[in-house]
Amino acid sequence: MEVIDEAIERGTSLVRQLLTLARKTEARLASTNINELVSRLVNLLKQTLPKTIDLSIGPSSKLPSIMADPNEITQALLNLCVNARDAMPKGGNLYLELAC
Repeated sequence: MEVIDEAIERGTSLVRQLLTLARKTEARLASTNINELVSRLVNLLKQTLPKTIDLSIGPSSKLPSIMADPNEITQALLNLCVNARDAMPKGGNLYLELAC
């Protein structure tokens, strides 16, 4: 059930991102914990990126929550990770470090 709930949430988030990009909806600002957001993204990417890419994260305990649209941040980070994947056709290490 938890996996299904997460898949539904990802689908909902994707639709929001697409609508925001199409300018049909406004950005939804919310208090956002960047560590949690990036951690969820890393879990998703570990399931979808090729196994030849080692993905890791360096969270920061000092990061405060920020007012932002979590979907927009996720989309930007996802684009960066996809570009990194494309730049490593033979695999490699992708490390996301969070700092303030």
